[in-house]
This record gives sequence, structure tokens and C-alpha cells, in this order.
Amino acid sequence: MYDIIKMKTSFNLIVPFGPRIGEFTLNDYIAEAMLKLTDELLLDSTRQSHGEHLAGQINEEVTIPRETLFDLELYSFFNQITHHYVSEFMEDHSKLKTAITEAWIVSQYENEYNPVH
Repeated sequence: MYDIIKMKTSFNLIVPFGPRIGEFTLNDYIAEAMLKLTDELLLDSTRQSHGEHLAGQINEEVTIPRETLFDLELYSFFNQITHHYVSEFMEDHSKLKTAITEAWIVSQYENEYNPVH
């Protein structure tokens, strides 16, 4: 299991215009694993589109299978940063449990639309 402190991943909670935004700086291992994952998914002819669940008008919004997150040892990392982000909003987060149920990538190109969120 990854420890975001030990992995030297920084976290800032910023509030530039209303909703709070969790800003994370990924360490080299996570960044490289995500680049490899996204490259492989975009080349996979059997990839699943996640676009029907999303608001944007983008051609390539590809589902990341949960098993893939486990295989690349990314699930624990993303679940941990999600837990950390959500706990910032709660006074008592001792009973907080988080789980990544869906993940996807957005490969956006010129003239495609994705609303700010």
C-alpha cells in the first residue's frame, strides 16, 4: 500500500472560485505508470468508452478497468488521495471509507468540448 507522505506526493486544497479543488503532484512512479496505462488504453482496439456517462463532447473518454488499477498498483494510491481529499471536508472522518468504483481518461483534442468541473 502506498503512503502519499512517503511517496513525496504533495497535496493542496485550493478554493479559487467556489468548489474546493484537490491539487496533487504525482511522483515519478505514478506519473510514468499513468502515461503507460493511457498509451496502452488508447491503442487497445477493444477499449470501452465511458463517454455516455460524462458531460463533455469528446471522442476518446476511455474507461480504465478497476483490475488494471490493481495490476499497476495504482488503485491504492488513488483511493488514498481520494480519502485524504474527502476527509478535508469532514470534522469526524474516523469512519470514512472510500473506494474507487469508476475511472476513465479524457483524451481531448482541438474543437472538442468539456465543461469546466
